[in-house]
Amino acid sequence: MVSEKPDITVIVATYNPSWNKLERTLKSVLFQDNITVEIIIADDGSRDNCFNEIKALFAKYHFEHYTLLPSETNRGTCRNFAGGVEAAAGEYVKLLSPGDYLYDETTLEKWYRYVAQNHMDMCFGNAVYYDANASDISIVATKNNPANMSVYLGRQKQAHIRENYLLLNDLALGASFLIKTERMQAYIKLIVDQVIYAEDNVIRLMIADGVSLFHFPEIIIWYEYGGGISTSSVKIWQERLTQDLLAANRVIGERIKKNSWFNIRYRLCLAGNPRRARIYKFFLFPRLFFWKFQKTFQYRLTPTNADTGFYRRISTHGANVLEREDDGTCR
Repeated sequence: MVSEKPDITVIVATYNPSWNKLERTLKSVLFQDNITVEIIIADDGSRDNCFNEIKALFAKYHFEHYTLLPSETNRGTCRNFAGGVEAAAGEYVKLLSPGDYLYDETTLEKWYRYVAQNHMDMCFGNAVYYDANASDISIVATKNNPANMSVYLGRQKQAHIRENYLLLNDLALGASFLIKTERMQAYIKLIVDQVIYAEDNVIRLMIADGVSLFHFPEIIIWYEYGGGISTSSVKIWQERLTQDLLAANRVIGERIKKNSWFNIRYRLCLAGNPRRARIYKFFLFPRLFFWKFQKTFQYRLTPTNADTGFYRRISTHGANVLEREDDGTCR
């Protein structure tokens, strides 16, 4: 149990995790400096949830501020994440998946200080993408998310950010967010019975509802490129994510009842035929022509000049915490 209110609750959502990846993810949190952290492991009905290994790892580092949330059945990523959010005691909440790691030992301290001092409810940072299938650390240069970073520079205009994010679908990486816990607790309840896998649709709902989005201009995460459902090319996952998107759109359409000029136009885009909406949204929101050009032709690549010292530190294995299978899964 946490004796004082943590600054940040890190929720690690698992389903049949590889222990090697999960161990590194947890170590990237355990090694954070000058920050009070709570860790919640929310497991979604794994064959082996690795809880014995987790307990041994936490005991090794004398870490007691954690909660283990098992599930007898697989309920989907969104409901699993929601269970972790409901139990969170920190001022802010951060979601991690096994295979994604905090960038260095100062990440949470600097990030928390930035959002707390500026009274931000929702903020995303930069990510370094690495090849999950490489034998050693291999950084991948790919299109940045979001592509139109210009809308976040200088004096941020939330109206522009909202149009770019919601209408161009120019999304920030879901793994790169830090969100006020009370905000997340309120909004995740609105989609948990509608969205099954893509829990980051809650961010779209918050933005549509007027919650301001900000950018932290530093690298905050090592992101496993090609290992998650968001970068999967498998047809069934593309279909599932599309269904989650449409379900979230229905929730958003019901939520934004206030007849502001933005809401009237945005509801037309949500309610109409999706193919037709891709065209007439540009006439309803003329600024999208310019941002579409930027997104297509002036996009930025993800950072490639990352310091790999911390990554290598959390990847260093001493004696096994518990005996494991050769394939990296827990026994």
